[in-house]
Amino acid sequence: MAKIKVSDLRALVKNEVEELDYNGLKIEVKKYLPVSQKLELVLSVYNSCIDEDNGLKVVNGNSKEIALVFFIAKYYTNINLPKDIFEAYDILIESGLYNTIENVIYDEVIRIEDMLDEVIAYEDEKYHHENQFVYVVKNLLQELINKVPSLEEAKDFVEMAEKEISRFDPNKVKFIKDFIDLNKGK
Repeated sequence: MAKIKVSDLRALVKNEVEELDYNGLKIEVKKYLPVSQKLELVLSVYNSCIDEDNGLKVVNGNSKEIALVFFIAKYYTNINLPKDIFEAYDILIESGLYNTIENVIYDEVIRIEDMLDEVIAYEDEKYHHENQFVYVVKNLLQELINKVPSLEEAKDFVEMAEKEISRFDPNKVKFIKDFIDLNKGK
């Protein structure tokens, strides 16, 4: 059996772009986005739709929808979108342009939504594991262990303490006690 070369496989990749005439605008829509860019898109959506309240992470469904529309249009088309994500969403939805884009890359949109659901499930599972009692106790114990001095640090401390004790003069303590008593009016 003859092996197929990678270069032959790469030659099959078409990097197709569909050009749409949308109310006189020439809109270019990529038919396929490489997986690394899909992941970047998905993580951008995820980061845009997470709300944190006292350390609790919650997916905001409205933000998720708005971010999906915005980032899909941004990554798949040649459209310059407004910086304000809400304004961009309103333009894309109200004009019907997003529905047209979505119809061209319907399978890609489904893949993106599936990937986003996987990221959300993974982050949710990770969050729950990190906040389980056992995990929290383990982290606290690790922090305590990190604060315990090493053998070398303990030796240095003992040596320093021995030097201080050998230089200890009980008369100085009596002098300090007498000084404090005097200042207290005794």
